[in-house]
Amino acid sequence: GIQILRAVAALCVVFRHAGKEAIDPNSFPIGQFGVDIFFVISGIVIYRTGRNLDWHVFFRRRLARVVPMYWLVLLLHLAVSIATHDGTLRGATGITNAVAGFFVIPAFDVEGNIFPPVVPGWSLNYELYFYVVCTFVLALVPRHRFLPAVCAVIAGMIVVMLPWTAAPARSLGFAPLVLFLPLSLEFVAGMILAHLYERGFRTGMPVNAVLLASALVWLF
Repeated sequence: GIQILRAVAALCVVFRHAGKEAIDPNSFPIGQFGVDIFFVISGIVIYRTGRNLDWHVFFRRRLARVVPMYWLVLLLHLAVSIATHDGTLRGATGITNAVAGFFVIPAFDVEGNIFPPVVPGWSLNYELYFYVVCTFVLALVPRHRFLPAVCAVIAGMIVVMLPWTAAPARSLGFAPLVLFLPLSLEFVAGMILAHLYERGFRTGMPVNAVLLASALVWLF
């Protein structure tokens, strides 16, 4: 089921960006929900596979899974950008934004948007934030407290940063503040779902049908 959801989420994102570039900026907005699916899946996968690892093993594996391919795509993108802008990083990227991209840190582009040079990479900023939180929890907290500790850190950061993150993204002043938006609770939701699943909690087919139908109606 997780692999099917990954496929659905990936196709949603691909269609969203393809339509945005080739047809209209507002084309297929429903595709953005693919990212939400990915965030929940990340919570499920990390809870089920990562919570029993040593912190350094966990972090090394997460980085190896994401960073090399992302860096390759960034390098290709920046090479094309330089080649098409007279040997500079003019356009929407900018040098600061490019450097921040390699460290997977949110940064403003030259148009004031919080997007890395490769725009879909904004979701990886959140992923690395999740990995860092889990790494610190694995290093500092007993493993049987992994779930409540991660939930408390992410939810606590949202509450603490609320006076600053309540402003529109363009006026934040400090781009990494976007990591503390309530969006990150989707990762927590995935961890809670995985915890319930491992404890044997199941919903019946009638409930599943109602949930699925309600979700589709809401999305449309």
